[in-house]
Amino acid sequence: MTFTSFCLAALLLAAGGRATAATRTWDGSSDGYWGTAANWSGNVAPVHGDDLVFPSAATRFLATNNLASLRLTTITFSGGASYTLRGNSITLTNGISASSSTVADYTLDHSITCGASQTFTCVTDSRLLLNGSINLGAFTLTVDVNGIVSPQVEITGAIGGSGGIVKAGSGTLRLSGANTFSGDVVINDGGLEAYSNTALGNTVGATVFNGGGNLVLYNVAISGETLNVQGSYDGALKVFAPESRNVPLPA
Repeated sequence: MTFTSFCLAALLLAAGGRATAATRTWDGSSDGYWGTAANWSGNVAPVHGDDLVFPSAATRFLATNNLASLRLTTITFSGGASYTLRGNSITLTNGISASSSTVADYTLDHSITCGASQTFTCVTDSRLLLNGSINLGAFTLTVDVNGIVSPQVEITGAIGGSGGIVKAGSGTLRLSGANTFSGDVVINDGGLEAYSNTALGNTVGATVFNGGGNLVLYNVAISGETLNVQGSYDGALKVFAPESRNVPLPA
């Protein structure tokens, strides 16, 4: 056997002992930890690059990430069962998707680092609550919200980084964390509720009204924020503190 063929055989042998990236579906049948293979269909725990699915048909709905430095592609919640995810922080590259035909709360208590620009999508009767910090890096996080509950997505964790936030969809996004991100906040549609003085990040970035949607301020004091209105616009800046009033924005 030549040295080249020996090295190739060794690499193939090493690769054969590792799980490859795939879709891992949670069933929670063992002990509630991500690192336990028996908690996942097919008895394989998540590895880097996986897509994780949390369905309504599971034994446990509290799932703790005990894996270190896990880099995932997507997280999907489907069906009407409420979930809470907690534990170690993760890096995510292709977003979160939440969908349910009945009211279901999907709570993420762990921190998230964005490994790429991506979209968090929440539709129908589902609600997404993000309590852990979010590090945008230099990337853009689009939050696409379409449903009947309000707020449908709430981010209470601190959002940092040089990237920005885009609000899409007709539903409501609420920001209530001690945010320090420096990118723009772009409102394309629906409502964005600011529940903290730093909800819109620092004053380096602007808040951009891009054709539709409303910015709602609830008992907060936000100063130094630049407001940009793009094109024709029929929305409003709504203020609830301490008296309620609507401030029309110029078309």
